[in-house]
Amino acid sequence: MDHEHQPKFSSLIDLFESISIVEKGIEQVYDFLLKQPIIEDLNILVDALDLKPKRIYKINSVLKELGLIQIYYRPMKIQLMNPLESWEKLIQMKINVIQEEASSKIKYCHESLEKMFSAYELVKTPQVPVEFVSFVTPELDLESEFFTMICQAESWIAHGIFYKYDYNRTFDAIKKFSEEFNQNISRIIKNNKFKVLVSDEYLKQIDDLYERKKEMIPSLENLLDSNLNFDLRHTKKQFSNFVLKDHSVLIQPSFDPSGDNLIGCFISSPPEIVEVFSDKFNELFKEAEPVRRNDKSKEEFNFYQIMATL
Repeated sequence: MDHEHQPKFSSLIDLFESISIVEKGIEQVYDFLLKQPIIEDLNILVDALDLKPKRIYKINSVLKELGLIQIYYRPMKIQLMNPLESWEKLIQMKINVIQEEASSKIKYCHESLEKMFSAYELVKTPQVPVEFVSFVTPELDLESEFFTMICQAESWIAHGIFYKYDYNRTFDAIKKFSEEFNQNISRIIKNNKFKVLVSDEYLKQIDDLYERKKEMIPSLENLLDSNLNFDLRHTKKQFSNFVLKDHSVLIQPSFDPSGDNLIGCFISSPPEIVEVFSDKFNELFKEAEPVRRNDKSKEEFNFYQIMATL
C-alpha cells in the first residue's frame, strides 16, 4: 500500500470498527469497490487483493447484510451502494443501539440504588449549612463579646482549653456602651440558665487572670450581680471548647493560623450533631466538681462566672 493511500485505508478501518464489524479483509474489498463500483467477475477481487475466493464470498455477504453493496446473480455482478447514504444510515443505527444500551444501563443503576436505599430504609436528610460568625470587627460590640451567653433560655458552655483573648476589649465595651444597653444585656443574661464546665487548666488560668485584672471588677459589677442562674463546675478531664444553645445549636470556636487568637465561631444545628455534643457535655458535667460560691467573695465569683463563659 502506497504512503498516499494509507490515511484513506486507515479511515475505513476506523469506520468498520465504529459499527463493531471485525472481518478480515473487509476494508481491502470495500476500498477496491470505492475505486471500481461494479465488479462482474469475482476473480478480479481474488487476483487484485490476494484473497481466497471463500474469504471474498464471506466479505461480500457481510457487506450485503450491511447494505453497502448489492449482489446480482446469473450473471454475477457486485455493485457498490451509494456510500454517503449507506454509511449515514449504518452510523445512525449504531448510535441508536448505543443510546438504547446506555439508557438501559442508566435505568438499571438508578433502580439498583433505589432498591438498596429501600432495603436498608435509608432516607436522605438535607445538609444544614455551617454559619461563620466573625468576632474581628473594628467596632466594639457588646453582643459579640457575650455571644455565647445570649440565648433564649439555656446555654451550656464547655471550656477545656484556655486561648489568648483580649479581655480588655470586653471590659472596654462594657464601659463604652450606655447604661441602658448594658442593662438590656444584663436582663437577657439574668433570665437565662447557664451550665458552665471548665477544665482545671482553664480554672487555673482564670485564677491568674483574676490576680492580674482586679481593676476589671467594677465594670463587671455594673453589668452583673450575684443572682445569676449559673452552675459552674470544673473537671480534671480534657475536652475541647464548645457551646450548646437551647439544646438546638452548636457553637465551636475558630482561631487564627497561630491557633491562639479567637477570631470567630462556627454555628451548626443538625440534631444528630447537637445530640452527640449534648451527651458529651452531660457525661462530663455529671462527674465534675462545683466551684462553690462560699469559697470566694461575691466579686471574685462574679469574675469566675464571666471569665468561664468567654
